[in-house]
Amino acid sequence: KKWIIRTSDVKSAFLQGRELDRHVVMKPPREAGVQKGKLWKLRVALYGLDDASVRFYQKVAATFKELDLQQSKLDPALFFKLDRDGVLQGMVGTHVDDFLHCGNKEFEEDVTQKLAKLFQMGKTASNTFKYV
Repeated sequence: KKWIIRTSDVKSAFLQGRELDRHVVMKPPREAGVQKGKLWKLRVALYGLDDASVRFYQKVAATFKELDLQQSKLDPALFFKLDRDGVLQGMVGTHVDDFLHCGNKEFEEDVTQKLAKLFQMGKTASNTFKYV
């Protein structure tokens, strides 16, 4: 199909996860310059909380569903989109905060470009890249 394979890193991914459904307060780091004795109430899970990665994954999965992607029954980190005739338009593989994706022009417009608007992305690359 000669699709271009791309990678996108979601910047500060856990801060873009689903909102917390419990109260979590923390002492701000010194670097924040917050008045002594003040606490922060978190809206989302930070790196280090037990559910930070799963809350991010839940938001990603819900977003993919809204974009009409189906989740693979064999690999819950793989999502794909079919056209009305059941022909594969594209796919996205996920690993924590990295998306590996490819597809036709419609997939790029309907999914990839929308993802870049829904999630703040960091580094992106096409064709030649390395995961370390």
